[in-house]
Amino acid sequence: TYPGNANFAGSKGAILHAVDKSATATTIKSSRNPAGAGTPVTFTATVHTVAPGSGIPQGTVTFWDGAMTLGTVALSGTEASLSTPSLQAGTHTITASYSGNANFKASTGTTPQTVNPAPVITSFGPATGVRGMSMNLAILGNYIQNGTTVRFTQDSSAIPVTVKAITPPSRISGVVAIPSSAGGKWNLEVRNPDGGQCTRAGVFTIL
Repeated sequence: TYPGNANFAGSKGAILHAVDKSATATTIKSSRNPAGAGTPVTFTATVHTVAPGSGIPQGTVTFWDGAMTLGTVALSGTEASLSTPSLQAGTHTITASYSGNANFKASTGTTPQTVNPAPVITSFGPATGVRGMSMNLAILGNYIQNGTTVRFTQDSSAIPVTVKAITPPSRISGVVAIPSSAGGKWNLEVRNPDGGQCTRAGVFTIL
């Protein structure tokens, strides 16, 4: 506004200035990829402001497995995380969709997630051992990976098996040293490096 003076009349003018929302970009990462079937996986979405915008986005992120909603989580700072108890074996497309708000535009990010089948034990032997002795074991099954670990468990106790050879996807050869204090029935547990696990309950007896 110009107030004018003795020689000039006052006047005023106006301009319309629109301020657009700040653009954002969303990325997503997995805590374990590939993962074994039945293994919990945590997905973390990060929402960034794209220049020339500024500030920290606020709002929520919805996670999707294909067309299925996994859940919605509020942003904490620039991140939102969601854990899934298990995903079915196969290839998944995980999407993180940022909702946007009055100051920030919505955005979406995706990541592929591979879920391998859990190992399967079809047979093993021998099924009986003697306390204080060492013995060779052969385990047959499927979906066995290099780096697989084997142990016997009973309540909170565990006896590790030294894996000597693995022939993916179907055979493990190993040696177990049976403690002199062990006895009774034990569970056989096979765990792949991707977290997939198979347990056969009470199948090994120590005399």
